[in-house]
Amino acid sequence: MGLNSLITLPVAQYVRSFEVAGKYKEMGVEDHAKLGRVSDGGMMVNILVRTVLDRMTKLESFAWNLNIKMLAIVWDALAASKTLRSLTLKCPTERVPAPVHNAPSMPSLKSLTITHIDPLCYPDNFQALLNTSLAIEHLKMQWSPRMRRERETSVNFNAYFGQICASNQKMRLKTIAMQNLYSIGHVGNFLGMYDPAYLETMTAIDATGGADDEGDMVFVTEPPRQLAPMPKLRMLRGNKVSTSHCGRLTKMRPLQEYYLISGRDLKEPDTPSSSRTGSIASPGSQISASHRGSLCDGSKSVGGTPQSNPDTTSSPGSISNPFAAPTPATNATGDAAVTTLGRQYMDSIFRYHGRSLTHLLLLPQWRLSVDDLKQLTSSCICMRELGLGVLNPSFETLQLIVPNMPHLRALRILDPPKERAHTDEVTDGIQTDNEWYEEKISDQTWQSGWDTLRWLGLGSLVFELLGPERSRPRSFSSVSNDSLDDMDADSDQRRRVARRPLSAVKEVAIWKMDQKKIVF
Repeated sequence: MGLNSLITLPVAQYVRSFEVAGKYKEMGVEDHAKLGRVSDGGMMVNILVRTVLDRMTKLESFAWNLNIKMLAIVWDALAASKTLRSLTLKCPTERVPAPVHNAPSMPSLKSLTITHIDPLCYPDNFQALLNTSLAIEHLKMQWSPRMRRERETSVNFNAYFGQICASNQKMRLKTIAMQNLYSIGHVGNFLGMYDPAYLETMTAIDATGGADDEGDMVFVTEPPRQLAPMPKLRMLRGNKVSTSHCGRLTKMRPLQEYYLISGRDLKEPDTPSSSRTGSIASPGSQISASHRGSLCDGSKSVGGTPQSNPDTTSSPGSISNPFAAPTPATNATGDAAVTTLGRQYMDSIFRYHGRSLTHLLLLPQWRLSVDDLKQLTSSCICMRELGLGVLNPSFETLQLIVPNMPHLRALRILDPPKERAHTDEVTDGIQTDNEWYEEKISDQTWQSGWDTLRWLGLGSLVFELLGPERSRPRSFSSVSNDSLDDMDADSDQRRRVARRPLSAVKEVAIWKMDQKKIVF
């Protein structure tokens, strides 16, 4: 119906952004493939899209996110457009024989995104498009993870960028993002296709080798050992760490944003309560002085073992500790190698990038000590968003971070890998847990130095720090009216705190960037 309206009504000429998305069920695909033909349904969809594109004289952005292949008639319409600036293409994901086209040149194109590339699913040939569209400033390419998983070197880097790497002309890219690149090609070609003097952001997800790779993982396409100067580079994002990469950090210009992706999908542990403003817990759940300063259950240590201090009073019922000590990972050797590299990365980040960093996301395996935190706060004075693991998750530890970073607006304490079992179960104590955490955070964050902090993440839990308020007792039945004024004067000042779902921080960088997909 949408395509019909664009064809029959005089509205297509006003469209600037157009996306074709969804799943189209083709009939008799395999039978047509045996005869060397495109199915009638797939051909009809492409004809309709071509008809619409011919009417869109002001089109600036086009996205093909259908499960069927985009044919030559649509490519020709896009190449003929003089206003098109952005193109997003989803390649076919099924091994159904289909015609392979040479994607034409688009001289006016500024942004190109190609996803789900699999050589066995009959993708088009993008060499001409990549080698002649030199105006492209934002390039994002995602291959299927199948080749990496099966150690299949069916991707040839030179088939995409060989011509431009051999020429004197280079892309003036501002943004480059590669995911699941497992290819054969000449060493150094990854950076040989563009002029590094213009690059501003770089993302590499499973596109280079790392310390946690298995023994049979071999990457034959690597960046050159000596990097060319990148004077405009401000953001670096990836999920692989290695000794060679750490060495390159010392040769880069000071970064503003650096994100190391943990590769774990965040899950919502439960639904936050909508009946509370966040700061005052129910009667009987007020936190004693012995509990103040601890982020975990007062009856347990960080590792989850009972404490021997008899003066501590246990917190409500079934509070789980989101900071439990890390358990051994499946790939013990790789995880140990990543953990060992933590010290080298800390030294490189603090020394060469600390003064300029505003956003920093570290791996949860790297659990910083008190000395590390002191070095962090003294080096990274401009920090606005910070995600890290700490060795001792207590409010005393957080007091070393927040007051010493006056610009900090989001802090995320990462939980160790494999420690999300408790977030997948809904227990009877969820409401109590929420109130306990909210009460505890509220009791601690009213102090000076916490004013700019808005978002606080504790493992998979997210809390929003709101304005200040004064706490009052829940019951006044035993209190005379004459003493109410004295009670108000003695009331503790607090900060309103509310538990939020993960969706509330989907645009906050230290959460948004911590996922294994290309995002900007």
